[in-house]
Amino acid sequence: MIEAAGGQPVLAASGVPSRRLRWQEVAWEAPEVIVFMPCGYGLDQAVAEGKALLDVPALASASRIFAADGSAYFSRPGPRVVDGIEALAWAIHPDSIPAPRPEAIQSLRP
Repeated sequence: MIEAAGGQPVLAASGVPSRRLRWQEVAWEAPEVIVFMPCGYGLDQAVAEGKALLDVPALASASRIFAADGSAYFSRPGPRVVDGIEALAWAIHPDSIPAPRPEAIQSLRP
């Protein structure tokens, strides 16, 4: 989905199961964009948890940090996967892509 949205995954690989990451791994990669989408969380829960992480030093390099509804837009097969790709594309290229549905993704930084 990241590649389809025009991004380059730095902490994941296509076709490889997700895994638990250490904050140090995130810091080493210094991603420009971070999308926080914990499994089973709706957007409101992801935003609340994500805001609590904004002080984590490993996230300091990211110019943009978002929370997303992972269950509805990223984890289930179906038409909403396209909406998820569009949300990622907007997060990666905000000046080139129209804003997605507000219930899909939200910036954690003003």
